[in-house]
Amino acid sequence: MSSRRKRLLLVGLILVAVVVAMFFAARWWERAHLAWVTAQFIKGPEPVRWEAAQRLARAGDKAVPILINCLKHENESVRGRAAAALGEIGEPAVPALIECLKGEKAEARYYAVRALGGVGAPAVPALIGCLDHGGADLRCDGARALRKMGRQAAPAVPSLIRCLTAKDHRVRREAARALGEIGPAATPAVPALTRLLSDEEYRVRGKAREALSKITQH
Repeated sequence: MSSRRKRLLLVGLILVAVVVAMFFAARWWERAHLAWVTAQFIKGPEPVRWEAAQRLARAGDKAVPILINCLKHENESVRGRAAAALGEIGEPAVPALIECLKGEKAEARYYAVRALGGVGAPAVPALIGCLDHGGADLRCDGARALRKMGRQAAPAVPSLIRCLTAKDHRVRREAARALGEIGPAATPAVPALTRLLSDEEYRVRGKAREALSKITQH
């Protein structure tokens, strides 16, 4: 091999080494920066926490595990900001949020519902799955998240109608509330909601009445 080829080969190897080093340095910096922002989010005063929440939302799916964990934090402001950030991240956060709904911590589920409501339409298919295949608690949480979406939740109307005949009165009540917020697009639910006006649970009767008023008022 000529000396010129040796030099070119050496230069090529050096360039490859530099690129690899830059790649790992960038990865290290990204992780370090995310850790710093997370610390600011959890420990900082409210204005700092707000800015850190925006940065975590911009980090996208990389920040989802961090924010999901923050839904269990003892500080209510941390939980609320985390839910809002997950809502801004949108669809990439949906699978983790659905898993959070299956957890035992009621407060974490509450904030996961808020986050899914913020995601909007991209979360509807997963929430329909909760309504169709989940237990009573999961169906209630799914209906609450859909209620926060209003008209965007219209594709879930058939599943919500099926929930109106659930054995658990909480499921019937939350399904009725969600249908009311969907509005006129939930018109197919009117017969089932009308039957709920004679439900044994007064809360269910009340929410059915409210839902019918909202659906038929236009």
